[in-house]
Amino acid sequence: MGKYKIIFFLSNNEQWNGLMNYLQHIYLFPEKIDQAAVVITSSAILSCLKHSDQDALHREMEAYQKKGVAFFICGNTVEKFQLDPDNLMPDMDIVSEGGIYKVLECQSLGYSLFKL
Repeated sequence: MGKYKIIFFLSNNEQWNGLMNYLQHIYLFPEKIDQAAVVITSSAILSCLKHSDQDALHREMEAYQKKGVAFFICGNTVEKFQLDPDNLMPDMDIVSEGGIYKVLECQSLGYSLFKL
């Protein structure tokens, strides 16, 4: 059996614990994972601010980035909340056309979608 490509869609700030649980589980068997990505939209973006009270979450996100997990932030959400991109965590790509298009792009490349 081949390796899996997985994309998670996170739209609520309350879903971060669930996402981290999923990532922890899939990386128990890293040999089964080809690529993993997370698209962050709506209120979930609030935990991506550098100066939020989410230090433990930020450390977990950085650890998964080192394992190759890509984090994408919806550009429409950045505009909606009038956020300065410099205030977001580093190494997160802002998707100017919107998070849903990143999901569609990844699905066209063989990713399986997990919506939290």
